[in-house]
Order: sequence, then structure tokens, then C-alpha cells
Amino acid sequence: MSKPVVRLAMAATVVGAVALGLFERIVPCQSGVVRAEEKKDEKKKKQEKEKEVGLGFTCRQRQTQTQPGAPKPIETTITIRHSPQYGFRIDTHYQGKTGMSKYFDYAEGTTVTFFHTGKIYTRSTGPKGPRPVEQTYDPRPRLKKALAAEHKKLGRRMIEGVEAEGIEVPLHGVMGASNTQAPIAVDSAVARFWSSVETGCPILVEETMVALNGAVRVNTIRDQFRWNVRFDPNEFKAEIPADYQLVDEQQLRRGGLGGFGQRSMSGPAGTPRSGRKARR
Repeated sequence: MSKPVVRLAMAATVVGAVALGLFERIVPCQSGVVRAEEKKDEKKKKQEKEKEVGLGFTCRQRQTQTQPGAPKPIETTITIRHSPQYGFRIDTHYQGKTGMSKYFDYAEGTTVTFFHTGKIYTRSTGPKGPRPVEQTYDPRPRLKKALAAEHKKLGRRMIEGVEAEGIEVPLHGVMGASNTQAPIAVDSAVARFWSSVETGCPILVEETMVALNGAVRVNTIRDQFRWNVRFDPNEFKAEIPADYQLVDEQQLRRGGLGGFGQRSMSGPAGTPRSGRKARR
């Protein structure tokens, strides 16, 4: 709309209203009311958009790992809750039971991890405020980079009743390994992103990594996304059960407490060896 037309509309002149094609017959004050309503709607949309910045998401992640010597694939399911304002929480499930829960509280700068089978937990303190987005399981930054780089288009398909468009991109790097094992070079790795055609938000993320000439394979599926979720800050504050013991995180990572820590990081939680108590 040209500036002269805007000025005429704001001045509520009949000529301006006719030029805009708004009314066949009006009184001068009506166009002013219309403009006021437009401003009100614009302000409301702006406020809603600002609110959305603080909204988070939830999703599910299922992972299957095949490793040499393992009698069967290791299957885990993770539920993720993330708020850009308050923090994020990860619950890891083994065979239908919650084996581990991790809380990141941005206000306090704390990370608390519960190992439920052994009834122990670790606690660490770091900088307050949001973590780098790549640490929050949010797939949108990775999707943005993938779209900007060379990728393969997969076309469209219906996923959970939503029309989605997919792309495939190669992944690079090494598989994660514990501090007792050397990193494993990856033979091949790809990621497939399926996003809503309407909103652009991810609906399904699939990753496949193969190493050691096919001896190691990791398949990861992330789905059941819910976007623009409003959270209560208390959801990210860990409440310590009275019968849980505090243990040293470094000792746990080194495989202390009878190897409990190493098993807890990579598979179903074990139980500390009798006669060795966890330290508070």
C-alpha cells in the first residue's frame, strides 16, 4: 500500500476509503475504526509470536544397537521434554521400565541424573542459562543446516495423518564410545528428515550408522513430536527420593561401584556389588 493511500486511510477520508476499495459508502470515522482494529490484530499476532519463542517441544527416541558379541540388539526408548526457558529432561526406558532420568535446570545451572535400578544419582553444577541447542535434542538446527547443504530429496508421504516432505543427508564423524574404548570409525551414516509441508516442523527423524564392516549398527528413530508446548518450570527441577544415594560422577564414568556406572551408560542398569556402598 502506498504512503499516500495509508495517510488517506488514517485520516479517514472518503476518497481514501474508495481508493482502497474498502467500502461503497461510509462515514469518515469508520475507516479509523478499521485501522485501529488492524493495529490491534497486528499487535496480538506479534505478542503471540513472542510467546512462541519461549515454547518448547516433546518427542520420543527409539534406538537399536547391534554390537559384536552381544546376544541380541540393545533397544532403548527415550522421552524428551525441552523448554528453551527452563531446561530439558530425558527419561531412558529399558524393557518397559525407566532406568535413567536426567534433569537440566537452567535457572540453577544443575544437572541431576538418576539411575533408578541402583537407587543412586549424580549431581553437577555448571553455568546458568540455556545449553547450546545441539545438546537439547532439538532437530531444527540440524535440519536447517541440512537444507542449506547438499541433500537428496525424498518426495512426500503421509506420516501420522500429516503430509510430510523428506530429505536425506550424509553424516560424518565417529560413533560415541565410553572412556574405556577407542572411538569407532563409521563406515556409513545417513540421516533422513521428514517435515510437515504446512509448518516446516520435523515430524520424523531417522538415522542409520554402520561401522566395523557392518558388525556395529545403530538405528535411531525420533518421532511423536509435539511443538509449541508450554511447560511448568518445576518439571525440570529434580526431587531427590529419600532412599537414593549421591555418587561421584567421575567414579561412575570410570566404571566404579562394581561396574554399575558403565552398564548404566550403555545398557540396562545393574546393581552395585554387595559390600561396596555408594558414597553420598
